[in-house]
Amino acid sequence: MLFQSVFFAPLLLLVTQGVAGTLTSHDHSLAQHKRATCTPKSAGSVSTDDVPAIVAALKQCENGGVIVFPKDTTYMIRSKLSFTGCTNCEVQLEGRLKLSDDYTFCNNSRTQIDIRGINGLKFHSPAGTGQIDGNGQAAWDRFGSVGDLKRPVMFAVESSTDVEVNSFLMKNAQNVFVDIGSNSERVKFLNMDLTAISKSSYPPKNTDGFDIGASKYTTLSNIFIQNDDDCVAFKAGCDQVTVTDITCQGSHGLSVGSLAKTNTDTVTNVYVRNATMIGATKAAGIKIYPGGPDHGTAVVHNVTWDGVIVDDCGAAFEFDACYNEDESYCEQHPSTAQVTEIYVKNFSGKTSTKYSPTTGHVYCPVEGKNCDIEFTNWTVKSGTGAGQVLCENISSDVLGITCHITKFRVSRTPRIKRNRPAVSCSTCRARKQKCDRQQPCGPCLKRGVEDSCHLDSTPRPPPASLVNRGDSRVQNELRQMQSLLQSLLSQPNHGQAATSCDKLAAGVDRIRQAINDTTVVAPEVDQTPDIVFGYLAKVTSQDVLAALPSRQQSDKIVSTYLNSRHIAVPFIHIHQFRRQCEAFWDNPESANLLWASILFSVLAVGIIISDDRRNHHQSATFVSMSAKCLVSGQYRTAIEFSVEALAMHLHARCFHHDERDINLSQLHALTVRVAQQRAYHVDGDNSLQALTPFQVEMRRRVWYYLQYYDVLLSLEHGLPPVIHEDTYSMSHPTNVSDDEFDEESNFFFSSPATELYTALPCVYMSQLLPILRRIICHALGFKTYNYTDALLLKLQLETWYRSIPTCLLVHSVRDTSLTNTAFTALQGVLFQLIYNTGVALIYRPFLDIMSLENRYCKTALDASRLNALRSIEVYIEVDQQMQRGGRLYNDPQVKANLPVNDFFINMIMAPLEFFGCPDLPQSKKGYIINTLKTAAQLWPARSCVSSYALESSRLLQVILTDIYSSTSIERPMYPNVSDSNQESALLQYFGTYESRNGDVYELDNFLWNTTVTPDWVCTRIHMERCATDDT
Repeated sequence: MLFQSVFFAPLLLLVTQGVAGTLTSHDHSLAQHKRATCTPKSAGSVSTDDVPAIVAALKQCENGGVIVFPKDTTYMIRSKLSFTGCTNCEVQLEGRLKLSDDYTFCNNSRTQIDIRGINGLKFHSPAGTGQIDGNGQAAWDRFGSVGDLKRPVMFAVESSTDVEVNSFLMKNAQNVFVDIGSNSERVKFLNMDLTAISKSSYPPKNTDGFDIGASKYTTLSNIFIQNDDDCVAFKAGCDQVTVTDITCQGSHGLSVGSLAKTNTDTVTNVYVRNATMIGATKAAGIKIYPGGPDHGTAVVHNVTWDGVIVDDCGAAFEFDACYNEDESYCEQHPSTAQVTEIYVKNFSGKTSTKYSPTTGHVYCPVEGKNCDIEFTNWTVKSGTGAGQVLCENISSDVLGITCHITKFRVSRTPRIKRNRPAVSCSTCRARKQKCDRQQPCGPCLKRGVEDSCHLDSTPRPPPASLVNRGDSRVQNELRQMQSLLQSLLSQPNHGQAATSCDKLAAGVDRIRQAINDTTVVAPEVDQTPDIVFGYLAKVTSQDVLAALPSRQQSDKIVSTYLNSRHIAVPFIHIHQFRRQCEAFWDNPESANLLWASILFSVLAVGIIISDDRRNHHQSATFVSMSAKCLVSGQYRTAIEFSVEALAMHLHARCFHHDERDINLSQLHALTVRVAQQRAYHVDGDNSLQALTPFQVEMRRRVWYYLQYYDVLLSLEHGLPPVIHEDTYSMSHPTNVSDDEFDEESNFFFSSPATELYTALPCVYMSQLLPILRRIICHALGFKTYNYTDALLLKLQLETWYRSIPTCLLVHSVRDTSLTNTAFTALQGVLFQLIYNTGVALIYRPFLDIMSLENRYCKTALDASRLNALRSIEVYIEVDQQMQRGGRLYNDPQVKANLPVNDFFINMIMAPLEFFGCPDLPQSKKGYIINTLKTAAQLWPARSCVSSYALESSRLLQVILTDIYSSTSIERPMYPNVSDSNQESALLQYFGTYESRNGDVYELDNFLWNTTVTPDWVCTRIHMERCATDDT
């Protein structure tokens, strides 16, 4: 879980990145095998345009040079950036190109960043840390509210050959992400992520991932795209396109078109293989306008989709030759497009329930003509189970699958036409001529029709609904029936038949009258928006079953979650939950929707433990389904499973920190209130409810969990805690394993603290939480605390720390017994860091004095420095042990829990900015620098996934730069923290570790220059003394 820095944010804001200046270059022209390297200088200001500096670097290294955008450096793009002239160059993007959120600066340009007229260019991020940030939120909001905004393409490749773009992130484009066209050839995009996520009610409209136009030999491979329009659009003129290993989420699919809007468009030789389509309106398809005077025609030849996984898409495949026009127009002007050799192969998965049971549709313009589509190995099912493909003007024999012949197209969302302000008068609009918008305008004056010149917008008639279209067809059929009956009446010698026909004719008249009298009424919304989740569609047990993976896969994910001790919540009892899962699969129709919400949350967390990028998108789908089950299960009524379902949903949301469509602090507060309604804050002995010992213990664990997140969210948002000591009587959890108690248990006993069960860390963390709440209120300044009060809080924190059993203390990961698991090591690290966070917060108010002459400020500064250094040393070894060959290498539990540790370390080390003070002890400066350098080399590797690791690494660089700039710097050789003889070497420099008791009572005399050995180094000495204290 990631958190934003709160208490030390003012210190972090003081850190600046770079100063505008000249670029640096290294010309190796004497050695032709070496290339000139240019590094543009960032001005370090959001208001300063860095494009001139970048262009200068491009000109200096344009003939085969290397242009480097360093890591952790942001370049503001406030004007168009063109790489024109950079032939055979290499662009290394390790930092960030951030476009201005001023959506007017590119209004006169079709592109924001372009590669034009270049023969040979490699644009990549060797370390995978680079990104281009389109900063498109303001543009999306303006376009959504007004709709008159001309938005440029973010990244365009035009009239270029042999271009490779590789291994970085593009996010939040104002419009289309990438456009490839203007007869470009041999363009490759490899290992790319493209994401557009809106933080407002306006979606990121028109954010196509790739628009591939007039070009040849284009390759896309290993691509992830999350957007709100076509994932990849194969536009007019594209030829020889290969797309492999692509994942698209929330898009409009892999689409050919739209084509034939006004011209003759051609798309040929497209091959798509291994695509995963999640939540798309359609997975794949072809969009062609009809014929007639308003449109052109198209040629689509040799297009293959092979191996497409359909996950909750509206449709798996759609071929629509009546795109964006109504039924009557297409009947009158069918498309003349030639669509040949279209192969739809190996489609699998499930669609949503939107069109159930329909999974796809094929609408050919004219039966038996220019519509050559072949389906092979189609196994797609609908959201309700069975599936069918609808087709029109094409037979099953041609398609290769069973096709349900229909004269109606699958219903689709009608095109929304905005009532945009008029930009020309009514007469010029009718004649399709340019208007100067005067009153009257020039063209009308020339034609002598100034009286009819009006700028008032002409309202468009609302489009006919699909129901009305269907009614029109029914009326046509009825007219044909009536004609037939009338012909029967005209025949002689059929008296009885005539009587019957009269009755049938009268019946037909009644049917027609009923249709004419029918008005289409919009369905009423049967629910109000939820206070937290907003409008969510209600789900049923059938929807739950359709959204779940197979039982085998579900059981595997659940087992992975339950076995991940450091990730699983304590209030999910392993044996009880497995029994509940068995009961669910035996009779899914009778499942409690709130319990189903818990199941989806468990699946959402369990599926991402493997750290597979594609699983994160499936996890987001499970989280969404969990929310729907919460609302449909009426969690607000505080019934059984309400609290557990809300708490588990909160837990799952924490693993999706980039999707903050729901405020976690508000969700937590709501969960606390529902828990209080269910009396979870009252201990079982004091409750009037008849509760079993098992129920009492599980409630204790839920209440502990809510307290834990109360503290974390308070730290994140800088708010006071929601829970207070005088508002609950619930006891701490019991140190007992799930194997030692169950639903039928009448009693059970707490195990000794020497036995490390999953519940033991919960017990000691539960004892710490009241202390942390008081420390948070102290740091926030809600009460006036003097130095004596701070010492009292420090004493309470130290008392808790000394009570921690040896098995929960931080140990050297390298020297930990092989029988200990990653769970043991991570618990020790977490306890040490959260203790150090408490220390940092206790001293935080006294740093505000900002005067080293002040006694309390000096003492607080010294203590904060030592505390931060100890924490960094702890984290250095964790990072080192995560590398290949280390004890924590490739452990998914470690990766999942690093963000919260990054949060704590960021808060702890923020006061290190004061290392620039002149009284820094020279005797220890070398060791301090070496420690900071080691951390600065390790943390940037994780900065692309953790904002706190990024902030910490930046802060370390600034601190080191400040230290090196000092004229009195001494650089003696001190041992590296990774040396095997670290402990003995450090003891030689720092002496022996002093007692914690002395640190508490003699804090007034504590000075930075005091010889003190960090806890991490003297682990064994510290453990022995703690063990002595415990006895």
